[in-house]
Amino acid sequence: MCAIHRNYLVIVAVFCVLCILTGCAGQYSYFIVGSQDEQNRLKELFTLLDVYKKPANYQERFVIISQISNLLYNSGNTHKQILFLTTYVQNNPEDVYSGYYLALAAHTYELLDETKFAKYYYKKIFHNYPDLSFKNTFLHLLCLQKLVTMIKRPEERIAYYKELIENYSNYVNLGEVYFFLARTYEELGEWDQALLTYQQFLKYPNAEIAGFPDAYHNVMAKVELYNVPPTWVVSDLNVLVSRIREAIINKDTDLLYFYRAKTNFFAMTWEQKKYVKQEQFIRSRIVDYLGGFLYQSSVVVADELDVDSSSQEAYLLTKNWEYDKRTWYFYFRRVEYGPDPEINGGWEWAGIFFGEKL
Repeated sequence: MCAIHRNYLVIVAVFCVLCILTGCAGQYSYFIVGSQDEQNRLKELFTLLDVYKKPANYQERFVIISQISNLLYNSGNTHKQILFLTTYVQNNPEDVYSGYYLALAAHTYELLDETKFAKYYYKKIFHNYPDLSFKNTFLHLLCLQKLVTMIKRPEERIAYYKELIENYSNYVNLGEVYFFLARTYEELGEWDQALLTYQQFLKYPNAEIAGFPDAYHNVMAKVELYNVPPTWVVSDLNVLVSRIREAIINKDTDLLYFYRAKTNFFAMTWEQKKYVKQEQFIRSRIVDYLGGFLYQSSVVVADELDVDSSSQEAYLLTKNWEYDKRTWYFYFRRVEYGPDPEINGGWEWAGIFFGEKL
């Protein structure tokens, strides 16, 4: 017997003992709480619940139980609300709305930050109770959306993501589902499946992913990396910057081209970065003629990286280019490349920003 079920039985036992000790004539006296008005209303509702106790009265009971649940919750008696709902379901397993009542209990557990209990009931509902349509959604859909954020085991999450895609594709943000499914495959090191799933994600360029504002562009870069092994990546940022600085000072075009990222390299102004969508990074022809600009210019390279550099991206200031934008920032970023641990977490020279920073 699982710990959650044991705890539930203990709560039910305590509830029964309390009823006996209080000498209550009705089975619901323990739940008559709150202000006097609330108590009076609860008594009325419980009386109605007894009136509609026949199996054929599920719809009438649904309205009554929903009101009782709301009154208990709004009066601050959240654990009594949960106990009422779960006890009712246990005593009335044939009620077609049992899954919905357990979902109310699970939601309250969430609000109480008791995630393990919420997760237990969402799984129980999904695997043991029929789907229901209510308030423009589906009960199983609700459970799946909760479970993919609560479940820690990636194998389990993958199964739930697949359920969302197979059965509820018209009701979810498919781009978001494919994105997180691909990341879950990456957790397991299943790179081929991750690549295929990321390719599905790229079919939804307008998908918004909470917490990942540049998701579409980053996934494009990742997919290209999977298809073209990034041999230009350097494990140490300082080493890469030193070699780029050396190439500029010595006007060594071959060295620059060797270290330039062969996928998703961009050349753009800061204004374009601000206003152009990430998936529309501009591949300027200027990159093809980088050597010519280098030979014509007396470029000065900063001794240190720009102050806006971080653990994920870095900027190197260069000046005096013979171009309408005489200031260029060389941009470096950390690479995610799970298939090869020696490359993963390394650095690449990924692009150029023209002009002074905004």
